[in-house]
Amino acid sequence: GSGRTRFLWEGRDRIHNLPGTYFQFACEGCGTIFVHPQPDAGDLARHYPEDYEAYVTADREKRLKRIYNRLGAQRKANYAARFCAGGEILDIGCGRGDFIDAMRERGYGVHGIEYSRHGAETCRKRELDVTQGDFEGIPLTDSTYDLVTMWHVLEHLRDPARAVKRVAASLKPGGCFIFCFPNITALNRSVFGRLWAGYDVPRHLFTFSEKAVERMLGAADLAMEDRRTFFGYFSAFNYDVKFWSEEVFGVGVVSRTIRAITGSVFCRLLTAPLMFLTEKFGRGSVVTYAARKPGRT
Repeated sequence: GSGRTRFLWEGRDRIHNLPGTYFQFACEGCGTIFVHPQPDAGDLARHYPEDYEAYVTADREKRLKRIYNRLGAQRKANYAARFCAGGEILDIGCGRGDFIDAMRERGYGVHGIEYSRHGAETCRKRELDVTQGDFEGIPLTDSTYDLVTMWHVLEHLRDPARAVKRVAASLKPGGCFIFCFPNITALNRSVFGRLWAGYDVPRHLFTFSEKAVERMLGAADLAMEDRRTFFGYFSAFNYDVKFWSEEVFGVGVVSRTIRAITGSVFCRLLTAPLMFLTEKFGRGSVVTYAARKPGRT
């Protein structure tokens, strides 16, 4: 960016209601929003408890949520297959392994990196090849993968620009990098403001603008092939409602009732057309990019 920043507001962990205050700033040059100062490793670790949504195993989920997550993994797999017809895949931040399991079923060679010990153990029980640890400290081999994916990971990393360069180096010539994160132009953000779930302080250290993404890809010599608000998760809206209701009514019966209503099957069906339209007009809650490394595919 330009180096000039503007203070926006104080934030806190609204998902787990943990103590701690974090400050969000905006880059005047590119529009990216970020947490400063970044929390230290110990502080950040406590905001990733074992019941963090990405780590919850399928057997602990309600049936509707389980079906929803399975469909989401298949949707990601369908999208990824458009850019990579086969070969070796690395999923960084693979969680419990739903996506790489879906790709394995399609005949791809799958590998994962997962920060959470609990998540990595779940993957190994599914006989998935997963390395447990912090991606930013795990070495990658150059020119190894046909596809690297980061589903809701880049915004969690302390140095995302370096991460993109490392991914680019690990790709084979012609390989593809697919990644997604909360959409800074989302309709939800316009409606809910600082209570927008996409900020997810302090886990999300960055909320990227399109200009920032273009710069990171350019610096890594990756060419953008696709950008769309393709994966608009309903759960993002449900968290928006949770944060708003708890801000207005406090943590209690009223806010829980409001969230139960908005999370119902009826409400999901009622709002589905709006979710569809926000995706089609680029205002969905999540933006997905596909970028390619130069060379033969």
